[in-house]
Amino acid sequence: MSNLLLEEYSFLKQIPGDQKKERFFYHGMSMAPTFQPGQILQVNTNVGRICKGDVIVFRNRAAEDYIVHRVVAIKSNQFITRGDHNLCKDRQPIDSDQIVGKVESVRSEKKPYKVHSGPRGLFRSRVLMMHLFIKRTCRRLLRKPYRLIKRCGLIAKIWKPKFEQISLDTPDGSMVKYIICGRTVAVYWKELDKWRVRHPYDLVIPSHYSW
Repeated sequence: MSNLLLEEYSFLKQIPGDQKKERFFYHGMSMAPTFQPGQILQVNTNVGRICKGDVIVFRNRAAEDYIVHRVVAIKSNQFITRGDHNLCKDRQPIDSDQIVGKVESVRSEKKPYKVHSGPRGLFRSRVLMMHLFIKRTCRRLLRKPYRLIKRCGLIAKIWKPKFEQISLDTPDGSMVKYIICGRTVAVYWKELDKWRVRHPYDLVIPSHYSW
């Protein structure tokens, strides 16, 4: 699978549940900031009508796994989806028989909270898309100066934030979360030796912390 597809889709791992409610372990970035890696999605499989703005879990026919994205349009009884962290719509429309259910809530580090759907969810999705467009434009302009600052290592010498570290066992292996003021700013998968760090904390992680 290409890097482009990995950036566009967030794949799920199913957690055993009952017939009307299913749980999925979320990982990936295509639905950020609506969902964060390590969260558990509560999915209602007893859904009648799917509307624009709903967040759905559907089966990927090609790879026979599960994907979560938001419905942004409905055409000819097919559903057009897009991740909240993507600027482009998904290339393949979704048929009704692919849909597993609608995401009702997500469990964060403290407690579950409701997922916005329908018109409110669609409005939120559009706001996030505009915010993402502005952020990516600014990132392109600032990319070279930021890399120069990161390469020199000066920030890591003078800025030493205090992180709370939480270790978790996930279907992908052992994971460590770095948290500041209740917010996850970095995730590290030990077995994969893989980082995902928010700016500007990548100026001090992982160069400042190591295993």
